[in-house]
Formats: sequence, structure tokens, C-alpha cells
Amino acid sequence: MRRLKGDDLHKTRLEEESELIELKEFRLKDSFVEQSEDGLKNIWTLYQYPKREKELEKKRILKGGAKKTLAPTNVYGSLSKYKGILRIDTIPREVGASVYLDGEKLPSIETPLEVSVNPGIHRFKIDHSQYEAIEDEVVLNPSERVERNLILVRSHGTLVIESTPSHLEVEVSGFGKGRTPFSVTIPADEAVRVSLLSSKHEALLETARVLKNQEYHLMLKPQPKPGKIKLLESSPTGAEVRLDGNFLGKTPLHDVPVRGSFELELSLEGYETFRKTFVAEGLEEMVLDTIDLKVQAPEETKAFVSEPSRISEPRRESDRPDFFARFGYHLSSSPLPSEKEAFHGMTIAIETKLNTWCSFDLDFSFVGKTFRFNNSESTFVNVFIRAGIPIYLFSDHLYIEPLAVLSHRQIETKYATGATKSPEMASQVGVGGALGLNIWGGEKKGGLGLKAGYQKFQADERTGRPLEVLFFQMSYLMAVTLP
Repeated sequence: MRRLKGDDLHKTRLEEESELIELKEFRLKDSFVEQSEDGLKNIWTLYQYPKREKELEKKRILKGGAKKTLAPTNVYGSLSKYKGILRIDTIPREVGASVYLDGEKLPSIETPLEVSVNPGIHRFKIDHSQYEAIEDEVVLNPSERVERNLILVRSHGTLVIESTPSHLEVEVSGFGKGRTPFSVTIPADEAVRVSLLSSKHEALLETARVLKNQEYHLMLKPQPKPGKIKLLESSPTGAEVRLDGNFLGKTPLHDVPVRGSFELELSLEGYETFRKTFVAEGLEEMVLDTIDLKVQAPEETKAFVSEPSRISEPRRESDRPDFFARFGYHLSSSPLPSEKEAFHGMTIAIETKLNTWCSFDLDFSFVGKTFRFNNSESTFVNVFIRAGIPIYLFSDHLYIEPLAVLSHRQIETKYATGATKSPEMASQVGVGGALGLNIWGGEKKGGLGLKAGYQKFQADERTGRPLEVLFFQMSYLMAVTLP
């Protein structure tokens, strides 16, 4: 009797192979089903061996055929009727696979292999550099034999090909072509050939290998193919030729070998040295025009010419900002004839460049002060509006500035009784001048401005004398970009 699964019940002709027996042409004689205690059904079948098969098997065994096996089997662990047998086989049967059983590594051998282990739950793992790892769990009963036939799945990695210079065409043997940087997926732990397909560079062949599920970068640095200068000549002839500093001879020269980027230098007594960099990547032949050498001026002539030119040459083009603003502190002498103390305030100004030498400047300054008397308090506010033309002397820093000034002042008085006197207002027109210094930062976006000046107004109505005011400003400079 033989216990089979339900799917095998429909088979009436079977074959059996083991390490000792090879019998064929079984015939089903009988079968029945019994109910097991766990609720499952056991299907029992009875087979009959044909006499001719028995006779053939006896003859095969007598000739030594019983030693035949389906595949070499490697056995680990001591055989015992209390232990179970785990048989592991893989497709394909790889040499060098690492087999782990319950966390311990077995020797790397060829599958199939058999391991004798104690009954219970066991976990095994098969790992190979070219295949994805397989992990599984098996339950073994005493004297039970369990087989696991596993299909190994090929693992891959990513090969990234880069080059200097970039955008070169490359080919990965069996996996396509592309231009660098080029990425391609290839089998893991398998050498592939990478070849350069460039007519301008020397042939280049590399071998690459990637680890599974990882990325490998391959950098190609091909050499440009050699070229040549068919004819190198100068006017006048006889100039010494140096290629990247190495002396080659005197012009004219024929078939000068060059490669990639190179510096060409021609020198001849009495003439200026010619020096220039060329690129000859993959060019078989370069054609250069005749190089005309410039006559070198004598030392006396150069000295004679250089001095007047330095004196007569106009100042370089101004690089101060075209438009900038000033914000800062304003200090002035008293605009009141009867008051001697200085007045403090603030200034706001804008300046726009007219040309290299001058700009237009508009300045708004505010000063104020409060005076207390026995039974009153007066608040004085003075606004100066100045328009000027800064004239830059020797650089974009130092300037003088003639000024036209409008002064408007207002005095409000409050008495201790709470009464308020009507504000007194007066405006005056005047002229003046200033000396200024602008200190700009490296990029001319900001800096520090200093200005000191004098302004004189028309006669005061109360004193009948002209009003004179000195002022000083310290401000922050900020360049403004106009749309």
C-alpha cells in the first residue's frame, strides 16, 4: 500500500526512481479513503508490479546498477532514526553558493545536498553572488525526509559609465549603446566589456563587474587621437617654435605632431613673442595660416611713447554706481542767529551719474531742537533741500560739489498756561559748497559717505545780516539698480 495525495489518485501508470530501485509501469489495483483524526482524508492505493519489470530490475541490480543515483548528494550530520533529513536542490545547480542552516554557514558545495538535523523547525538560506538570496522554513519530524527544490533567480546591478570629456558614445557588450553618462542594468558578478566608440579618441576597452543590487561607477578617460600640423610657417621665417615649452625647430616646419590641447609659441629676435593655445582632438591634419610676427618697438621708442600717452590719456571710465542713495546723520551749526549750540538730525539723498566726471545730487536734511524758557517751550524744526553737482576729481571717491539750497524753518511755542502761539515759518534761499568722500565696498554695492560743507543764505529779517551755516554728514551708501 502507498499513501498518496489527492492529485496523484488519477494517475494509473507511475514510475518510481530512487537511489536503489528503478521500477516502471506500476498498475493501480485498488484504493480507498480513510478519515484521519485531524479531520483530513488519507488516500491509500495498491499498485501491482508487472513481472517483466521485476525481472529487468533484478538483472540491473545484479550488474551493479543499484549504485546509480539521480545526482551526487552531499550529506551532513550523523544519520539517526531519531533525526530528520533535509534535502536541498537548486536550479541551476551552482558551485559556490553559501548555505546557512539555523544561522550557521555550511561549506560552499554543489547542490543537491542533504543535512541530518534534529526534529523541529529549521530555517535555511541560500545565497550566491549572482542570484537573489532565498530563505525558507521547514518542519522536520523524527525519521522524516523533506525535500526543497528551489529555483534561483538571477540578480542584477547598475553600471554607470562616465567619461572625460562627456557625451562620448560607449557600448556595453550585449546590453546596448549610449552616450556618457550612460546607465545600464547588467547581471550581478558577471564581467562585461565596455568599449568606447569615438572617432576622435584612441580605442578604449574596459571590463566592469557590479555587485548584486548595487551601483558601480566606471570613469573613462580616453586619450585623443594624435593629429598633425601640415605646415607651420611664420612671417618672417626662422622663428623658433616651442610646443608646450619643448623646442621643435625653426619655421617653416612640416607635419608637426600634436595631440589634444597644446600651446604653440613662436619667438624671433626683434619681434614680439607669439603664444596661443590650440585644440586638436581627433583631427588627422590641422591647417594653420601663416603667423605674422609683430615688430618689437625699441626700448627708447617705447619710453618716448609711453610717457606722453600716460599723461594725455583720459582717466579710465568711471565704475561708480549709476544711481545710489545716502542715509545718515546730519550735524549743522545753528540756523538761528541767537543760538550757538549745534543742531542734530538726519539726511536722505539720491545721486545719479551724468558722465565720468560728474553727477546730480538731491539732498533732504532735517534738524531740530527744543528750547525752554521761564514760562514757555519752543520747538524749532529746519529743513534743508540741497541740489548739487558733485565733480569727481581724481577717482570715484573724492569730489567737490557746488550747492543751491532752500531752507525752511518753523517755530512752535507753548506757554505754561497751555496757550499756544501761532507757528512762525520762514524760508530762505542760499548757495554753498561741499567736499565729499565716498568709500565703496569691493563690488560697489554699498559703502560709507562723508561730506562737509558751507551754506550762506539771504539776510535775516530780524538781524539784517546773512545767515551762514556749516554742516557735516556721515551716511551709508547703497547702490540702486533701476529697471
